[in-house]
Amino acid sequence: LRRAELSVGDGSVSPELLAELHATSSGLKAITTGTAGDGIETCRRACGGHGYLQASGLPGLLGTYLQSVTVEGDNFLLPQQTTKFLLNVLEAIRATSPATLPPRAPRNQGASRPGHAGPEGHAKGAARFKGLPESCTYLAAYVESEHGGAPMACSALGPQDLLSARALQRLLDSRAGRLVVQVEKLLARLLTSQTRPTDEEEGRGLSFHEAWTSSLVEVGRASSAHCEAHLFRTFNDFVMEETEKAVRGDGDGSGLGVGPSAEAGGGSAGLRDLGCLESLGRLVLLHGLQLVSDSLSDHLEAGTLSPAQAQMVREAQRQLVLGEDGRGDSLLAGDALALCDAWDLADRQLQNSTLGRRDGMVYEAVLEAAQRSTLNTELALDSYRHLVRPLDLDPQPRL
Repeated sequence: LRRAELSVGDGSVSPELLAELHATSSGLKAITTGTAGDGIETCRRACGGHGYLQASGLPGLLGTYLQSVTVEGDNFLLPQQTTKFLLNVLEAIRATSPATLPPRAPRNQGASRPGHAGPEGHAKGAARFKGLPESCTYLAAYVESEHGGAPMACSALGPQDLLSARALQRLLDSRAGRLVVQVEKLLARLLTSQTRPTDEEEGRGLSFHEAWTSSLVEVGRASSAHCEAHLFRTFNDFVMEETEKAVRGDGDGSGLGVGPSAEAGGGSAGLRDLGCLESLGRLVLLHGLQLVSDSLSDHLEAGTLSPAQAQMVREAQRQLVLGEDGRGDSLLAGDALALCDAWDLADRQLQNSTLGRRDGMVYEAVLEAAQRSTLNTELALDSYRHLVRPLDLDPQPRL
């Protein structure tokens, strides 16, 4: 959210938008740091034995970065803030159409504590929302689809139909809406079902704290689905906006400006690299296809994708990366090296890696690092001389 979008008429900050900002940033912190950590490990494995070497910089980079999933908010705690916000929004959506939507399932009466979605908290949340948060509009569409609205099932007939940002966004939004509603239903069931029939608690379900703790797996999945849909939407909206500006030939230089003025540090008043934007557009599709591919079980379970369409998702991803003939001569594969170099990372930022050197002298650097290694400064280690070699020279068998 931009600062201007957070401000109201008197210059103060809108509480509604602050709540959305807090919830979204909490979930995004968890999903982005987790994805980055997993990505570093994937790169290390993809480099084979060279990636395992300390000289590659990848083990050090991974060890340094992995603290990010815990510091500034633990990645198992922050997503709970996101899902609680989404449940409040869902409550507000249901409250807007009491005649057409079923009433909200009752919650435990002791649940209305700060930070918990109890009855009073939800009532206040419904009154607080004058308009649906922009990042949560898909929830209203999902609720409407449950009650006779437009169906959420994918209509793709072939892989090419899935090379569409709109189709991918619809799938991601549908999954996010379904998982949030599943958390709502699960909490309602745990709070109202007779799970502990004792003399003192006959007819009662779990307390809200117990029900919430029992639902943490589903809570985390709902938060991740929401943030994945939001990331894809934001990525695609930015590329579309910059492309439209490039076609019109206008702009303020704050986007992907190129040309003499941009190179001089002054930005560009209208020159935008359409080739770069086209490449980013292909990355948008790859990002969306990967997100859908990683969550195929959810789409198959919900019926938004058929088994045949699930195969189309993988085929569309393969064609996007390798081309229709599978020879790897697609536009995206050709852009891969340039996209990596576009980050313009210094050797220092890559832990002085032998593999990611700016000068490209990879094998020379690997050999030089091996020659400097203490493992190669002498023929045998002290441990071998003291422990292993005596065993080899001892004529007596040791069984």
